[in-house]
Amino acid sequence: MTTFFLVRHATNDWVKKGRLPGWTEGIHLNEEGRKQAEALAERLRPVKFNAVYSSHLERAQETAERIVVGRKLSIVVRPCLADLKTGDWTGRSVKQVARTKLWKQIQFMPTHTRMPGGESFSEMQGRLISELEAIHAAHPKGTVAIVSHADAIKVVIAHYLKLHLDQFQRIVISPASLSIVQVEGGMARLIRLNDTGPLPDPSARSHRKRPRAKTHSASSRKKT
Repeated sequence: MTTFFLVRHATNDWVKKGRLPGWTEGIHLNEEGRKQAEALAERLRPVKFNAVYSSHLERAQETAERIVVGRKLSIVVRPCLADLKTGDWTGRSVKQVARTKLWKQIQFMPTHTRMPGGESFSEMQGRLISELEAIHAAHPKGTVAIVSHADAIKVVIAHYLKLHLDQFQRIVISPASLSIVQVEGGMARLIRLNDTGPLPDPSARSHRKRPRAKTHSASSRKKT
């Protein structure tokens, strides 16, 4: 069984401004994003990873760099883990493109929708799943961190849940969030989704001890 820790990169100024980055290079974590990445890395400290993979974009790699601190691991960069290629819409704001008919298709019928000069969502999903299958084959019994992007993680989760791609926008993936999927023998289990809270102590027992029933001595009983 391979356990995938699917991590969205921490926030940056493009996220705040609602701009479509696509494969734009040179986008770095801002101050808030760096704090998010540090907090994420601290949450993941108890997890023993066999490998840490990242898309080639700086915002993902800078998040991954925090995760590998103190580990005998280096980041494995895979461009196919990057987000949708947004083509001619790269750099435009969501407010601008939200007025178009194509944007409505992206929200409700994205499967074969293609951004002008860019990539279709089905093409993005295909390359991501191919990449994860290769990683699964390389770590059939491993725990692996995958640092990627919002829509990329959404379509991956949709695939493993057998959710039609037209429904993938129902999934929310926040900056510096964690989703966990376990894959084995053609089966998949979603363990966590869009988690930004503290992780439980892995050494803690999965069940609590039942409290002992209170006993009362005869002398302590109230007389009537």
